[in-house]
Amino acid sequence: MRIEGRKKTIQVLYQLDILRQVYTSKFSEETVTLQHPAVIDEMKILLNTLAQENGEIDVKYIRHSVEGVVQNQEAIDTAVSAHLAAKWPFNRLGYLERAILRLGAFEILIDQDMSDTVAINEAVKLAQEFCDDDAYKVINGVLDKLAKAKETE
Repeated sequence: MRIEGRKKTIQVLYQLDILRQVYTSKFSEETVTLQHPAVIDEMKILLNTLAQENGEIDVKYIRHSVEGVVQNQEAIDTAVSAHLAAKWPFNRLGYLERAILRLGAFEILIDQDMSDTVAINEAVKLAQEFCDDDAYKVINGVLDKLAKAKETE
């Protein structure tokens, strides 16, 4: 049930990004990343809760993907930002769009457990299900550019 695992992964990344924003406001002297200890603690709680509540969902995939995105957040965000239009900086995207892009970029650039085409198609499906009408086009375009840029390296 990989698709259900993807949905849960996006939910966890979404929640962590909101927490990151809350902690950034709370600790106004610093910009909080997903690697901030408070966010890491929340991630562990969310993943442990998922493991207890979802016996049929691929919790190993969720944990691997969430931890991979968190550990590589800055590189992922930089890579994604390089392929966004100048008028749309990464932080202007919605939380769900960022979560989907981060997961797709992680799968394309770092994990490489599946083909780029599958990673892009799965991200587009998630965007069509959870985001605004045209968000899937942005996600498709950005991830496609990431995959092509990776091929030329």
